[in-house]
Amino acid sequence: MKVHQTGAAFLLAALSLATVSGPSALAQTTAAAITDPSALLNAATSKFNAYVGLMNRTLRVEDSINRYRSWVNMKTGPTGKERYIDYGLYEVYDVSRETAAAEAAAGREPAMSELDAAVKAFIAANNTISPLLNQAAGYYQRKDYLADKMAQGRELHAKLLPAIDAYEAARARLEVTFRIEKDKADQQRLDAIEKQEGRQAKWQRTNVMWKIRRVMDVLPSNGRQAVDLSVFDAALNDYAGAIKDMVAFIGSNPGALSSFSSTPNQLLGDLRGLREQLARTKGDPRRMSNGLQSIVNQYNMLVQMSNSGIYDDR
Repeated sequence: MKVHQTGAAFLLAALSLATVSGPSALAQTTAAAITDPSALLNAATSKFNAYVGLMNRTLRVEDSINRYRSWVNMKTGPTGKERYIDYGLYEVYDVSRETAAAEAAAGREPAMSELDAAVKAFIAANNTISPLLNQAAGYYQRKDYLADKMAQGRELHAKLLPAIDAYEAARARLEVTFRIEKDKADQQRLDAIEKQEGRQAKWQRTNVMWKIRRVMDVLPSNGRQAVDLSVFDAALNDYAGAIKDMVAFIGSNPGALSSFSSTPNQLLGDLRGLREQLARTKGDPRRMSNGLQSIVNQYNMLVQMSNSGIYDDR
């Protein structure tokens, strides 16, 4: 999806987090001080948010890599005769602030050994590739290849290939480990809500938001890989179960979740339609119609509104 500018919005929405109840200052406490479940969830949320900030800001790196791939033969490298050579590369953003925040978060509790290590490896990979991308972006913008007969372009390509491989491997590892830890935290958050007030409106909304995120996580992150239909089906069935629970709750509590329920219901229908398209294309997102963009847009809007607290959990 990232190739179509869908990915940036998808990742932002999929990984954005709403804080849990409790004083935000508790998010910075030490391991010894974190004994209350709400404080522990706040501390985890603080860590997640720092990691999300870095992951979102570095989406520009993937945009730049995809831009380069769109016109150059990655196996043979640039020759100067490419039809769309003027596309060049995108200059990437300065992420020093986000990097510092993520590095600090990696040293805070609660410890998440796999995720914390994945973040550190990703930072190293990003620090390697970003200067190369910016150097290459300037090189093609200035058309220096006309002056040096692509000499530096070939040198940069030889450096970019391993840097791209390392970056993409590090990012893939980070996204997987992030989702594993985020699922654990979401389950804990859901359990805490149920313990406090039962499966009322807040629990229903939180459950729906968790399950729809898991569906969106299954969709490809780079627009090229096929969707694993068995994994997609399992996530979609879980989401359908959450919607069924919500509908039953609303039936017993008229007026509850009235401002929230419409979009999740629509998304379930649209996702089932998407599943039919995926079946016809054997999971290949490149052969689908543009229905995916509408789903992503709806999901982004739902997450943003949910995180902003706009919904009244009556």
